[in-house]
Amino acid sequence: MNATKVLLLPALLLPLPLLLGSNAPATRVAFAVAEGKSLTKTFEVKADLSLEDMTMGGAAGGMVPDMEMTMGVAYKVGVTDDYVKVEGGAPKKLKRTFDSLSSDVATSMKMEIMGQSRDQDSNVSAASELEGKSVLFTWDAEKKEYKRAFDPTGGEEKLLEGLREDMDLRALLPSGEVKEGEEWEIEPKALVDVLAPGGNLALKPKEGGEAAGMGMGSSGMENMAEMFGDDLEGKSKAQFTGMREVDGVQMAVVKLTIAMKAKTDMTERVREQMKKGDLPPEVEGMEFESVDIEYALEAEGELLWNVGGGHFHSLDLSGTTSFKSAQSMAIKVQGRDMKIDQSMEFSGTTTLLASAK
Repeated sequence: MNATKVLLLPALLLPLPLLLGSNAPATRVAFAVAEGKSLTKTFEVKADLSLEDMTMGGAAGGMVPDMEMTMGVAYKVGVTDDYVKVEGGAPKKLKRTFDSLSSDVATSMKMEIMGQSRDQDSNVSAASELEGKSVLFTWDAEKKEYKRAFDPTGGEEKLLEGLREDMDLRALLPSGEVKEGEEWEIEPKALVDVLAPGGNLALKPKEGGEAAGMGMGSSGMENMAEMFGDDLEGKSKAQFTGMREVDGVQMAVVKLTIAMKAKTDMTERVREQMKKGDLPPEVEGMEFESVDIEYALEAEGELLWNVGGGHFHSLDLSGTTSFKSAQSMAIKVQGRDMKIDQSMEFSGTTTLLASAK
């Protein structure tokens, strides 16, 4: 072999591994549930928050209490989805039965103001009239939205208004086939279906819970969907990292990195809640003029996708959360009208677990 061939051989072989790598098989990580299939799904959201900062203005200016406060939120959803018709990578007709719906917001507060101490613990549990009922989601191709109706008919129509169809985590999926190591971005607004599964599930505080929730830190957190409006932003991504066998089934492993912020106006929601509760004896009247919520989440996790079944197997997502509530209220005490502005900022951790079988 002459010198020219010796020099050219390594140069010819060098691109070979790259060429072989580019022909690596792609994997279809996509929703493809068969018609007639039934899946039981569970979602559980937990958050533990601590008060980091508090400011007060208006009539309360200069009287900011020395306060310690923690809040624990537990949100659980269980449904059974029957896929009546599936087409084009999404259900066209879906029957959803709400097996279990609940939330608990536990608050612990220690406060000292003007030499007086006050400790208060409360637990607001919520339930929904949707529990035990079935809802039919039917795709309207002309309006490009799902029609919602009770099956059988007879439920209160207002309960259907805030429901969302996607409890399949389709928002986390790529637009096409992917190779190992490939990344894609997640649309911020689509994360509502992941972080608030099922949408507004009409969870309402149980009897006595309205009064317990009127104190410091009341935020309407018994319904996670209320936390997210249309004003979502951030940059989140997913990466296909390979395959894993779970109980003899091949799962695509998707690594998730979530960074999002949301803002929403909760004024009307809190006003409605106020109508159902009793004011403290010393308060003659109270009107919320504004209640604004800001929420931020930075989290990482893993999605396991059943490639053969075309649906998610599990989701494990956890990270840090910040939550800010700013409210302005007009209050009447002992015949005196006052305006109070209050801001409370919490931070802590959030975990989201989901499974389907």
